Amino acid sequence: MVGPSIEAVNKTTSMSETPSHRTPRHSGVDRRTAIAGAVIGSAAVAGITQSTFAVEEKTSMSVDAKSGKLKQSVCKWCFPKISLPDLAKQVASMGMVGIDLLDPVDFSTLKEHGLVCTMVQSHPLTDGLCDPKFHDKCLEKMNVAIEATSAEGWRNVICFSGNGRGIERFVRCPVVDAVFQYLTGSDE
Repeated sequence: MVGPSIEAVNKTTSMSETPSHRTPRHSGVDRRTAIAGAVIGSAAVAGITQSTFAVEEKTSMSVDAKSGKLKQSVCKWCFPKISLPDLAKQVASMGMVGIDLLDPVDFSTLKEHGLVCTMVQSHPLTDGLCDPKFHDKCLEKMNVAIEATSAEGWRNVICFSGNGRGIERFVRCPVVDAVFQYLTGSDE
């Protein structure tokens, strides 16, 4: 035998005197405490695993955007590479209520998927009511959009002022006043 046995070292030295490469045989933890710790540790790992599966299970469930207080929709022009029928199918599967900024010719596709056009477009964004040369075109397109939207029982049509093209911003435009009077029947 080269040196004293571990048992002899354990009996004669305290923990602070034990060389670091040697582990005392009895560290103050009995078998019952060690087993209890192992059981608690296993239970903790099992709980974490189960909660992870529960989160994964919840996230894989279908989502119904209609179930909340917000009525959510998407705008078609954000998805130029997706056809309207494919987009409508995806929007419906997510539980959204509709798609924005479509024309009346697109209504049948939306209705096939139980959707609405949440904001019907009328005339182009750039060629709006602030420029008198687009007045007739805008009114025509707005009337078509308003009639078609109303026929579906939907509510929103949007029109635009258009690009100013040098028209002063704070000058009251008689064209816009005329359109407002036309649409509302008001002289104010």
